[in-house]
Amino acid sequence: VVIVGRHAGLAERHGGLGVLSRSEADNVAALEAEHPNLRVALEWGISRPERAGDAYRLIVALTQFWQVRGYIREGMNWFTQFLSADRQIPLPMRLNGLLRASFIAVHAKDISTARRYVEEALELGQGLDDPEWLANALFHQGWLALNEGALEKADCLITQKLVLSEQSRDRWETAIDLYMRGNVAYLRGDYRLARVSIEESLALCRQIDYQAAAIRRLARLAQICQIEGDLAAARHLTEEALR
Repeated sequence: VVIVGRHAGLAERHGGLGVLSRSEADNVAALEAEHPNLRVALEWGISRPERAGDAYRLIVALTQFWQVRGYIREGMNWFTQFLSADRQIPLPMRLNGLLRASFIAVHAKDISTARRYVEEALELGQGLDDPEWLANALFHQGWLALNEGALEKADCLITQKLVLSEQSRDRWETAIDLYMRGNVAYLRGDYRLARVSIEESLALCRQIDYQAAAIRRLARLAQICQIEGDLAAARHLTEEALR
């Protein structure tokens, strides 16, 4: 018998947003090895209302694993199954799940579904005095706006989220926000702000030893240097990313 709670704990240790960043290859490998069992655990948990909380924890914890490994459609299917049913779960858990579902929906290029999940979460979370919820909501609203091409709105939301991350001294969250701000600036043609933001994000990624994220930032910086005509710097950054 597969115990869904045990697998939820495994997924939270190895796959939660932010946790995956610390040792990405090992965490992804651990979850990939358990992937068949994780699917069985989800089927088992979803079919039993009394285990709804554990099943939901498992779905939410697997969000980044699905994104990194490209199991986007699978992730969408699990979220759809769970969110479409009337399940008794605590409000904070449901809010987090709706926002994670929007994250996966954006990667699936299903912007209308992503927007629906975000709007439902914002409606349910109205008046909730919880700094973590506020930060989470700002991030996912900003991520959605960025992918909708609403760059001014995205910049406003991400800047608010960045302030909260810096206040909490969370280096990984700050690195994410700086990178998002840099990408918004890049798309708006503000290459100076893009370069400064992404360089700061890169420094934080190196501090927490997140190599995969550092590579993405080096690649973006190389693109900026190429646009600005500094081909030598672009070549150097590209070579560094490929090491």
